[in-house]
Amino acid sequence: MTEAIFKCPTCEATYKVVRIEAPPSHFKQLLCLGCGGPLRSRDGKYALTYFRIRDTRRVARFRKLKLVYARVSGAKERARRGTGRPAPGESKEE
Repeated sequence: MTEAIFKCPTCEATYKVVRIEAPPSHFKQLLCLGCGGPLRSRDGKYALTYFRIRDTRRVARFRKLKLVYARVSGAKERARRGTGRPAPGESKEE
């Protein structure tokens, strides 16, 4: 069993790859969790297993922007209503 680090060429997601000696079996297509691109499942007599250790930069940036947008749009909505109070279902702590 050997380990290596692999970075998806499309989305830059980082994986730890483990090679395990395994008998030939049915081919199963593996896909990148970040972009859906194909990943190799075999290397000769070895089966490859991928463990994602870092999100893609694109996904991490999107999550951060989504969080900022949610905070800003919530403040804009309260300002538009002119109440300064949270909307129904919102907590007062933000």
